[in-house]
Parts: sequence; C-alpha cells; structure tokens
Amino acid sequence: MRIFTSLLTLALCCSLLTHPTAAHAQPPDPTPAFIAALDAINQQSAGEIYALGEIETAGTWAYAIATPALRDVGRPSHSFVPLVAAFTDAAWVVTVGSSQNATPFNAVLAQMPATLLDLPTKDLIAQPVAGVHPLATNNLTGHRLPWRKGLQGFVAQRDGSGHASQVDFDIQGLAAAGDVVASKAGTVIFVKESSSNGSCDGANFSTVWKQANIVVIRHGANEYSWYVHLAYNSVPVQVGDVISAGAKIGVEGATGYACGTHLHYMASSAIPASWTDPANPNVAPWPPASSITQVDFDESAWLALAPGAWITSQNDGAPTCAAPEMQAPAEGATITATTITASWSAVSGCALSGYTARVSETANGDNPITEVSTSALSTTFSLDAAWQNHEIFVQVRANGVGATWATRRVRWQPAPPGNYTLFDGVNRAGAAFSSSQTITQLASVNFDDKARSLHVDAGVGVVLCSEPDLRGTCGRVAGASDVNDVDALAAGLAGDISSIIACFGACPPAPMTPTLTSPLNAGITFSGTVMLQWQGEGDEFEVEVSGGALTSTLHLGWVNSATRAISLPASDQPYQWRVRAANDFGSGAWAGGSFRVITASQRVFLPAIVREK
Repeated sequence: MRIFTSLLTLALCCSLLTHPTAAHAQPPDPTPAFIAALDAINQQSAGEIYALGEIETAGTWAYAIATPALRDVGRPSHSFVPLVAAFTDAAWVVTVGSSQNATPFNAVLAQMPATLLDLPTKDLIAQPVAGVHPLATNNLTGHRLPWRKGLQGFVAQRDGSGHASQVDFDIQGLAAAGDVVASKAGTVIFVKESSSNGSCDGANFSTVWKQANIVVIRHGANEYSWYVHLAYNSVPVQVGDVISAGAKIGVEGATGYACGTHLHYMASSAIPASWTDPANPNVAPWPPASSITQVDFDESAWLALAPGAWITSQNDGAPTCAAPEMQAPAEGATITATTITASWSAVSGCALSGYTARVSETANGDNPITEVSTSALSTTFSLDAAWQNHEIFVQVRANGVGATWATRRVRWQPAPPGNYTLFDGVNRAGAAFSSSQTITQLASVNFDDKARSLHVDAGVGVVLCSEPDLRGTCGRVAGASDVNDVDALAAGLAGDISSIIACFGACPPAPMTPTLTSPLNAGITFSGTVMLQWQGEGDEFEVEVSGGALTSTLHLGWVNSATRAISLPASDQPYQWRVRAANDFGSGAWAGGSFRVITASQRVFLPAIVREK
C-alpha cells in the first residue's frame, strides 16, 4: 500500500477508538471514527491525499472507502483505501486496509455480515497475506503485454492502495480505447460485457465497482489472467473459446470504478468459488486477494513497469490452429464394434506437433475416459466394458497454439459375439426365444413373464429383470452358461422376466445400494409433508413407503433425483421406507429404514438416562 511505505508505526495506528459522550442504545455514527483514522493516514502519507467516500453501516459493523481527493487527469488510476469498523466496548474500532496489517483487517472483514458487504466486494478490498496462496509467491512468466504488437501503452498505475500486484494500462494514451488482446494462450472461462456504466465516484463505490466488464482466461492449472473495465458489448470471444496469445478479447473502457478509459490487468492463482451472472450489469466477480500474482511480461519485468512510463508491446500472437475436420465417427452414430476408431483431416496454417485424441464422458472434456497423442490422422480406442450402452464423446485437436476440439457424440453399444436363448420351462425345455439383442419389453416378442431357464453363448453377458426397461428384480450371468432355473439368479425371477439386455462380455454392474439420510432411521418427523432423502449413484431411484397409517404399500415409482416429498399423517405405528437405484444394466439392492410421524403438538417421551451409582 503506497501511502504506508514509510509508516511502520501504522501497524499499530490502524486501530483507532472514538468514545461516545454518553451511552447509546444504538451505536453512534461511525463517521467521526473514520475521519480520525483518515486524518492519521493523510498526516503520515507521502504524496496522495485521500477523502472519505462511501460509508455504510449495519448494526455494530461499518465500512468506508477513501479515494484520492485530487485526480491527475493524465492518469486514469483508481486507487482507494478500505476502512472497516466494529463497535465494541462503547467505541468504534477502525482498521485500515494495508499490507502492514492485512491479517487483522481481513479478520474484521470476514466477520462483516453479507447484508453490508457481499463476497465479491470482500474479495476486492481484502488485503493480500504473504504465503496464503503459495502458488502466487512467484511471478508468472510467458505473458506478453495485452495490446497489439508495435503499439505503446502508458503505465497509469502499478501496485498501490487497493491495487496490490495489479496494473493499469492506457493503450496508446489519451484514452484512445485500444484493442485488448490475450497476454497468453488459454481458454476463456468468464465473459461479462453487459455494463455500459462506470464512474470515478467513491461515494457509491460498492455499487460502482461491480459495473465493470471483465474477461477471465485460464492458462493452465492455477494460472488466470483478468481484463477489467472493458467497453460495453466489445468482447468478441465466448466462454469455452480456446484462444492464442494476441487474440482480441475486447476494447479498453471505463466501466465500473474507473477514472478514465484504461485496462486494469491482473493475474491470479485462484478464481472465485462461483461466478456472478454475466448478464447482470450490476454484479462482478473478483479473485481472492492473496491469489493475485505479479507478472513478468516478456517485454518488461513487473518492477520495471514504472507508473508514467511508456512501453511497447511485442504481442504478435501466432496463427491459431483450427479444429480438425472429423471424418469418423459420424455424429450421433451407434457404434457396435468392440473398439472405436476416429479419423480426421490434417490441419494446416499453424505450427503444430501432432494431434491429441480422446474419448470423454462429457462434451467439454472434463472427464476424459482415455486420451492419446499421435502424429497420424486416425487412432483406435479400446474402452472398458463399463462404458457399454453409454453416450460418450470422441474428440480431437491439433497440438498447437489456440487449438480447438472437434467433437462427435456417439453411443457405444458393441454387439455381443453370440446369442442367449430363453425357455419357458425349467432345464432348458419348452418353447424358446433366441436373440443377441437388448429387449426392453419382452411383451413385444410375446415372451413376457414366460422365461424359466436359459442358455448363454460364450462371450455374451445378460441381465434379466422382472419389469420393463431393466427395472425391478434382476439377475445376471455371463456365458458360456446354462441356467436350468432362473430363480438361481434372483429369487422369484422365474416366470416373471419382462426385459433383457445382452452385452459384449459380462454386463457392467447395477448401482450400489443407496444410503438413506433423512428422516434418520427410527427417527421422528412431523405430520404433513415428509421429505425423503438419500445418497447414491444411479440413473433413477425407486421409492416405496409402507406401515404407519397406510393400509397398503405406497409405490412412489421411479425418480431421477435423490429426494421425494410425500404427505403422511401422524401414526402410532412406524412407517417403513426403502429405495433402490437403477442404471442401464438393471436395478440394485434395496436400502430400508423406518421413522415415526407425529403431530407438532404431540408430546414425545424419550428413554431416560440411568446413571449407575
């Protein structure tokens, strides 16, 4: 904090008390306390003089923002000093934000209610503490200045009050509104360009700063760059774009708390736990203070970015690599082969070193199943049997600057190498039905509730279930195998099979048994709406309730969430409930529990604790 550079005594002076003249039922106005603190700052500061701007209170908490009393029109800087206060022992205790007393300042800040300061504003005014983010201790490298090669930029501010490890550039000077470009290749992870407002008014600081337009780029693990105050509707990139260094990401502006057109640039080793709504012009994110990291640009080390200096960018970027044109597989294809082959056309016009191909669980590639690097224009994937009958994504990109992925969505359903045969009698006798296909409703082939035994060829796995769509009681077996009575696979299955799936090799398992979480087992809840909750993996969950005031089992059917609301009356008898999960390969085992339902006014007698003498 520049105003404290020669003030070692301010580590103690930053807690200033003002005592009211009489007892107050409500805390007095904190303004005199803030003024006293600000006077101490201005008396000991060398250079800039600050004036109180915004002051807000909430009960025994208050904060204020002090901003420069005089502005240098040639420097569109926006420094500020945050002050926080707590009313304790009949006095307001004011703590000034500075690097010397970051820990006590942040401790007070953390206790302030969200109604006074929201989380992004707390992140903005929090003071960096050395060592809190170890990954932010070393300057980042590999970045170039964030404007076009050959153009000059004016260093309006570097570091300073409310600005630690951050820098303001005025591209070409004279508020020329120059193009802002990425300082390093990466992936765009946040874009806000919805605000057309900005101000240098410190009296509305907590509102104004959040009107800034911002772009954030991820360059790798724990490395992000932030571009702040961009002009309204000036951003040509979108979240998810993979861009090269030198790619245009916006135009410098004066949105948010800004005292003139410029670019506020910073890098961080962390990002907020959640992003604000980019469509709302009045909200904005900010990184944790101690994650903000200095950058040694290729053109200049951080400490050489002297305020008032002009510096020339060498950020010429590089031609970006387009997404390859995929030749196979086709979009939406069902692949029945035991392997998946991907092929694509060569990418030209950029520097590249081969290709990366992968199969992912999601379209954005967050959960790759397998990945390979190759110099060829095709590759073949062998997947674990657990991915059978799943929708997956085959992707490929060039290994070059700004490369983007080409993606094809497919379903992998490898054909079984043989057949299964169902018999309507035990010991593989009677009428038979033979196939290699998955049949979700055996009624469609006139074999519903008939099968009592079966044969399975070698290399084939089957799951047989008592309900359509592979639900209900299920049994499974892999061939070659003869099952003379399907009750050996699951009790009661004989003569009650309504669906069957055939797999290449043994079928993947059904989901694990869920864990019931609410109501607690043998617990008590009130009459009215009872919220049943559980934890577990599966595509769907079947829920049943019985006992209590019910005269028969209540089948609540299949739901695709881990909660179910049900209205139940009070009863002297406990209710029983159970849940089981299912996926494409059948239903799992039941998890069961019980609970009592009482009226809100009903007295409950709990067992007494007997203490032995």
